Formats: sequence, structure tokens, C-alpha cells
Amino acid sequence: MELPAEIISAPVKEFSRISGLGESTIWAMIHDGRLESIAIGRRRLVLIESYRRLIEQQRAAPPRDARRNSAVPALGSKRRGAVPSSVTNSERRHLPDN
Repeated sequence: MELPAEIISAPVKEFSRISGLGESTIWAMIHDGRLESIAIGRRRLVLIESYRRLIEQQRAAPPRDARRNSAVPALGSKRRGAVPSSVTNSERRHLPDN
């Protein structure tokens, strides 16, 4: 979604709708400094430019593994107990169940 250039900030709830990120994720990103925000009165406004910078940084970075659990072996890896792909289906039928 393309944001109009004149929008410079948005409340967390509205920014969540605009960006597609969850509110708790946005609060975490504000807390750890990935997103900039300002307080005006009792409102917390996310600075849209900081989101644009974050997107550009991530686009420039090398691709990362999107899996949340790093213990999951990479696709095509040799896992312990996995049947090699060279084993035919008829041979698999005769293997003991784990």
C-alpha cells in the first residue's frame, strides 16, 4: 500500500492497519528502536519515515530465513532419522516405523 507523501505520522492502531503489522509487533519495534515515534499528549505517533527507512534497510540486506524456529532443519538438509531420497517407495514400505 502506497502512503500519501503528506502523511508523516500515525497512531499505533492506524499504523497497524496501514502496515499490516500487529500492534504488539509495532510496540516492540518502537521499544527496540527499529521504529521511531513521538508522544503528543497521551498519544504515541509512529513516524512514517522511520518505517520507510526500515523497509529500505531490509530490502538492501541479504535474504534471511523466515522460519521462527531456528531448530527446524533447512529444506533439503540431512535430518537424523530421515529416509534418503534415493530410497524407492517400495523400499520404504519395508522400513521399520520409528
